[in-house]
Amino acid sequence: MHRLHTTLFVAGLAVAMGGAAYGQTPKTDTKTPAASAAGKMSGDTEFAQKAAMGGQHEVAGAKFAAGKATNAAVKQLANKLVSDHTTANNELAGLMKTKHIAPKNGPKPAPEAWRNEKGAAFDRAYLDHVIAEHEKDIAMFEAEAKDGTDAELKAWADKKLPALREHLKMAQDAKSKLSTTTNQ
Repeated sequence: MHRLHTTLFVAGLAVAMGGAAYGQTPKTDTKTPAASAAGKMSGDTEFAQKAAMGGQHEVAGAKFAAGKATNAAVKQLANKLVSDHTTANNELAGLMKTKHIAPKNGPKPAPEAWRNEKGAAFDRAYLDHVIAEHEKDIAMFEAEAKDGTDAELKAWADKKLPALREHLKMAQDAKSKLSTTTNQ
């Protein structure tokens, strides 16, 4: 009789744990509200992790550019990017901590060709890099501000869009001025 109770208890426990007692992986019901909320949150989590990695990469690149640029407007832009992105990175790190979102440690970015240029060619290549990255960032931040499900992350993304747009405009303006001065 004792053996029967033990067997029934173990079988009941296995059913309650979704088969985990026997090494089976429990199935997730994606239709439950909790599963749906977790699925929606993963988009916000992915945004936060990508934004954090991108922001750190942006600061590192801007610090490098500030030391190597020859054009005053390019140096000014690089210094502004260091300042603005450092502030944004710190804000995002605080949000991620309160939301228990772990930073993502992805692969190291591939070496960037713009870093190897010199003089005016470096300035142009760095501006091209800033323009391309900020166009991607703006699209990502607009999507989060519009479609995100976490109110705080949505608001943070929306609040950062004007600065990203300003950075893009500054880079585009500096590039057009570089083009006119080098073509004369």
